[in-house]
Amino acid sequence: MLRRFSALATLTVLGLLFLANGSVLLAADKPEKGQTPALDPAGVQFFEKHIRPVLVGKCYQCHAADSKEIKGGLVLDTRDGLLKGGDSGPAVVPKNIDDSILIEALKHEGLEMPPNEKLSDDVIAKFEQWVRMGAPDPRDGKATVVKREIDFVKAREHWSFQPIKQPQVPAVDLAAWPRSDIDRFILAKLEEKKLKPVADADPTTLARRMYFDLIGLPPSPGDIDRFVNEYETNAAKAVTDLADRLLALPQFGERWGRHWLDVVRFAESTGMERNYTYPYAWRYRDYVIDAMNRDKPFDQFVREQVAGDLLDAKLPDERRDQLVATAFLAMGPKSLNERNREQFTMDIVDEQVDATFRVFMGLTAGCARCHDHKFDPIPSKEYYALAGIFRSTDVFYGTGNNNGNRQPGKLLAWSPNAELQAVNVTVADNKKGKATTGPDGDSPAKLQERLTEAESQLEKAQKRAKQGDNKKRQRAAKLIEELEATVKKLQQQLQAAQKQKGQGSVAAVDKNSLIMAVLDGKKPSDTELRLRGEPEEKGDVVPRGFLTIGTVGHQPQVGQGSGRRELAEYLTQDDNPLTARVAANRVWQHLLGRGIVATVDSFGVQGDAPTHPELLDWLAVELKSHQWSIKHLIRTIVASRVYQLAATGNAQAEKLDPAGDLLWRARHRRLEVEAIRDAMLVASGQIDLSPETGSIVSTVGDGEIGRNLAANRLSQPSLKRGVYLPIVRLSLPEMLQVFDFPEPSNISGQREVTTVATQALYLMNNDFVLEQAGHFARRLLDQKSLGEQARVDLAYRLALGRHPSANERADAIKFINQTKQALAENAKCDKLDAQHRSWTALCQALFASAEFRYVE
Repeated sequence: MLRRFSALATLTVLGLLFLANGSVLLAADKPEKGQTPALDPAGVQFFEKHIRPVLVGKCYQCHAADSKEIKGGLVLDTRDGLLKGGDSGPAVVPKNIDDSILIEALKHEGLEMPPNEKLSDDVIAKFEQWVRMGAPDPRDGKATVVKREIDFVKAREHWSFQPIKQPQVPAVDLAAWPRSDIDRFILAKLEEKKLKPVADADPTTLARRMYFDLIGLPPSPGDIDRFVNEYETNAAKAVTDLADRLLALPQFGERWGRHWLDVVRFAESTGMERNYTYPYAWRYRDYVIDAMNRDKPFDQFVREQVAGDLLDAKLPDERRDQLVATAFLAMGPKSLNERNREQFTMDIVDEQVDATFRVFMGLTAGCARCHDHKFDPIPSKEYYALAGIFRSTDVFYGTGNNNGNRQPGKLLAWSPNAELQAVNVTVADNKKGKATTGPDGDSPAKLQERLTEAESQLEKAQKRAKQGDNKKRQRAAKLIEELEATVKKLQQQLQAAQKQKGQGSVAAVDKNSLIMAVLDGKKPSDTELRLRGEPEEKGDVVPRGFLTIGTVGHQPQVGQGSGRRELAEYLTQDDNPLTARVAANRVWQHLLGRGIVATVDSFGVQGDAPTHPELLDWLAVELKSHQWSIKHLIRTIVASRVYQLAATGNAQAEKLDPAGDLLWRARHRRLEVEAIRDAMLVASGQIDLSPETGSIVSTVGDGEIGRNLAANRLSQPSLKRGVYLPIVRLSLPEMLQVFDFPEPSNISGQREVTTVATQALYLMNNDFVLEQAGHFARRLLDQKSLGEQARVDLAYRLALGRHPSANERADAIKFINQTKQALAENAKCDKLDAQHRSWTALCQALFASAEFRYVE
């Protein structure tokens, strides 16, 4: 009854109460005027990372312009050829999977591509996702293996590859307006266009903006009153004082730590075909939150994530934190169903190369796996120089060696008074709170690894047996016989080893000591260039090293280890032109709504040019010259006048700069889903601000979601902040899915903002929203000394951070009384129940308003 009534009441309130005035918007939000979708570099990156390598490796032999015989009249090495198709029609119909013959062929439903070798479910899913995206494809002309001479001198003409220099602060005509050098850079651009900034935001609006931007929580009425009083005395001081108070709160690290977790594709499971949990990924989450709260210098933050295991540590806790930081390299998605160990290893290496350079330098280095980068000055040879570094790194990611997991991993057991220990974890052991480790050579994990390799060789031999002349087939048949015997023997040994697990030499390890991390391999070495990215088609050995374009001075030389320590130095050295720019741009984006470079994860040739290049360099210098302090940079930006502008309109400015790139006003910004959820809990009085201990995933344990672990075990109710919700790939909490939480397998420096019907339906019907609206109403009704008008005022202040207008107050009271009367007439609803339900409907309507979800 409550759910049914609440949905109806919400529609009534939204339709009658809030449309009567324009101050509270409907759930169907509109984008900012002038913002139109542009060619999305993310689509091109998706193609380069997931689609082109498969086409090159699996399709070009038979379906490229230079093939000996083009089969079926289908050419796949150009965008035009893909869309025109061959004898059977278009290979791809953008955004239409059902009519895309290529998808049908990849699934081996009638046509079969590649013949005799069906691609993995994950690869097919990537092609389906690509088609849904509209099949973005940058290829013009032939797109066979790219070979080109890269002119690095000419390449350095691109703005992001040039050295970072302290720019000259421009002079401005409106000299009294700026409060900082940031303002002078902004105002100079505006004056070039004969534009002026709008007025400052009122202090109530500014307080709400600062609270959400810095800690992700709404201010209380008392917080707003205090700031307004201080602002009226000394506006500039009031802003900096509030910034200092917010930056000192532990909630700051939770807010800004979540921003970073988006970028580094944090997740608590492997994703892909066999979705195994990462029960210890939460340690990295807590490391990030703590690093933000401590204001760890960003260059040190980078070094620890890339090479924390190789850095010096003064204290045991510091050593542990540095190890945990390297989970950045361990928590990416993994295809545990992959039979070929070499393919699995090189896929991990590719993911690490891609993540490291997109996260810290904004470069898509992973696009050079199969060929020289199509757009940026990154030769394939330099990709494999990096690959050798990560190939020389052991990854400890966990996952149990059962339920068909072909690529089980280990974890590290850390103790302040003992050597690091590599540990195999199984589902059964994890439930007992223990992990097991056995001697190398006889351990289940080692036997599983040998078995997987033997099965892979057998599969290849069986394919070869179908090809070639009789002699080759006979040789293949003999090899098949030998491999079948090997597989059978290893299966028996594995079964015996698993039965003996927990006996003899197997040591018990406290699971509370387990961490995800990486370490240098025992024998670091260079690796070979892989032709077309195929792991077993090897070319010349490439010495380990770095991207030429990433420095304007010296490059560190790889020593005896993997090279990760030198990579960390390379990323943070003073003459690196990208790392500080990328970091400063990310901070700016979270405070102003859009980066100076809009493509925050892409600073290469395909990325957007900066709207204010001199300001970006000024911010980068400011960051580096203040010990890489993120808090200092945030404080500096917040103190600027441009941050404090109102979001009001200006006809002339809207005509010349409809997208607001020149920053003549503040942007109308929607909150992230975690902030929306947390704001509901704050308004209802139910939020638990204490940090989470561990994770729901850690209580569920190690296992495969959907097989031995039911997905609904992850859906435990929680009143903690949203940053502590379980982030399991392919199984996110419903609210996160509805409100544009990024896919946790992807690097996501900026979230999408969509407006779809499911969001409005969620706000009207979801149990969590209804429960919090009920608690919110009870909180208001418990204020016995308040009359209805005062309660309405308090509801608005708690939900929206402002007082209602006279019309809003009158309409709200009218609605409550009418609803109360209608419910009281129901014999099953007493007077007190009717009162609570009517106020619950009002509270839910406030939650459903766009103003609740937006900051001005």
